[in-house]
Amino acid sequence: MSKRTQEIQSHIRDYLRGYGGQNLTALEQLANFAHWPEMAQREIDQRAAHIVGVFSDSELHAIATGTVDMQALACEVMTELGGKSS
Repeated sequence: MSKRTQEIQSHIRDYLRGYGGQNLTALEQLANFAHWPEMAQREIDQRAAHIVGVFSDSELHAIATGTVDMQALACEVMTELGGKSS
């Protein structure tokens, strides 16, 4: 397991400790919920939809037709800003 994955797990555990400390029954419900990957993907989709919502019709058309590659542009900007693209 990577160091980054361990950091993510630690952060989530800390959040769950705080959540469960206030309401153990609610934490038990979360522990029994089996659809976390789907729920997380829906949230990612909603966040992407929010970003896309700021673009003009012509920008949306260019993205929809593949004239503009949003993924490539996002990677370029991440590199410019000193981040790592995947």
